This record gives sequence, C-alpha cells and structure tokens, in this order.
Amino acid sequence: MARRGKRIVTLDANKLENYKKLIQLLYDASVFLQGFRPGALDALRLCMDVLRELNLDLIAANLSAFGKHGPSVRHNGMDSIVQTCSEMNIRRIGGDANASPGA
Repeated sequence: MARRGKRIVTLDANKLENYKKLIQLLYDASVFLQGFRPGALDALRLCMDVLRELNLDLIAANLSAFGKHGPSVRHNGMDSIVQTCSEMNIRRIGGDANASPGA
C-alpha cells in the first residue's frame, strides 16, 4: 500500500518536451524527490525558488548520493556506491557491525 495514489515519473528533463511535462506535473505534485547532484536542478532552471513559484505546497527533497558539501559532492552516485563508500555492505554480510567506517 506504500504507493497508493502516487505517480512515479522518470524522464529526461534536458529534452524540451519532457521539461514541459515536468513543469506541468510540478504544478499539481505534493512531493518532488530527486537524486541529482548539487547544482543540476539549477542548470535545468528548477532551483528551489522556481519550485516554490510553481507550487507553494510542494515538498521537495534531494536524495543525492554525496550530499551538498564535501570532496565527493560533484560525483555521480547510486545506492550501491553509497553503501560501499560507507562500508554498510561489508557490515551487512558479516563484517564487524561495531566497527566504524574506515576501521
């Protein structure tokens, strides 16, 4: 039941036709989750100020792999890379659960 009433859309916003579709969807959306690295939405002219203009009630969240600050901020990432960098996957498969990352 986790997805009841929800729509999930994947599109290439660099294509004008898809960009227009995204803007239309944002007008009526409740939540906008995205995983671009910092600055990518700005390049698409979709910074937080623009998102607020489109929809004042929109809840927007950034799920980028490496956050907004730090040495890896410009790197692309996905879940498996984040798990490896944090050593989460090692602890899950039998490593020392009490070990701190990098230990």
